[in-house]
Amino acid sequence: MSSANGKGRTLFEMLTGRNKRDMTAQELQVHNPLQAKVGWSVSVNYDPDLSGYRFYIESIWVWETRIGEQTFHHTDYNLKAAAAVGQDGPVRLKLRLIPDEESPHDLGHRFQVLRPYMDFGWKFAEENNFLDVLADEEGVFKILADRDGNPIDEDQQPTYWRVDDVRDPYRCRVTILEDADGDGSVQKDELKHADYLVWDYHRDTTDETTRQAYREFLNVEEEVEYDDGDAQCVWFTIYTGREVEPFQVSVI
Repeated sequence: MSSANGKGRTLFEMLTGRNKRDMTAQELQVHNPLQAKVGWSVSVNYDPDLSGYRFYIESIWVWETRIGEQTFHHTDYNLKAAAAVGQDGPVRLKLRLIPDEESPHDLGHRFQVLRPYMDFGWKFAEENNFLDVLADEEGVFKILADRDGNPIDEDQQPTYWRVDDVRDPYRCRVTILEDADGDGSVQKDELKHADYLVWDYHRDTTDETTRQAYREFLNVEEEVEYDDGDAQCVWFTIYTGREVEPFQVSVI
């Protein structure tokens, strides 16, 4: 009989209830404000272009960020939907929940929906002086091309600023929960960990359809591996998105 420590249980332990196997799902043992599990269905209804998709949770990422003596957590539910007719691949989103003591919602979190803008490795970053962009003294980040790589006219280039006027990146540790073997559950030996450097930006803009003002976020996430304390780049990913109301997200 399996047990908490992987060994068989003695008759005494069986009678007294000791050394029981912990059957709590891995998703419920981490910072998971939605109490959701990998594989659950999600709908996102803030954008008409997304309302027709049925997403499912492909993985859950739990971020741990240390700032001084404090540790902060936020959680990403990585969503995937099948491609529509005429699309090259599946649609992917991040549903990000960030703790907020001032949030009026019952969960006490802010909801963000982020979409991947582009990703690239160290060679591209080096050839395009990307680290210089991230080190801008004014904390400014401009998008020079659209998602398809087409240049954007200079007077129309979206411009973002670092949140809270911070300059350095945040150093983060991520716990990744994914059903790697496809058996319908996440086991302890399927958990992965990764290290990231994160630069966060935002700007105030207007929705082209509704003409309503809103704040848009841009995050640069660099996966790194540490060698004697030095961060070696693995991959960069840029996400853009906005806050949404909890009622605009349904978890099934």
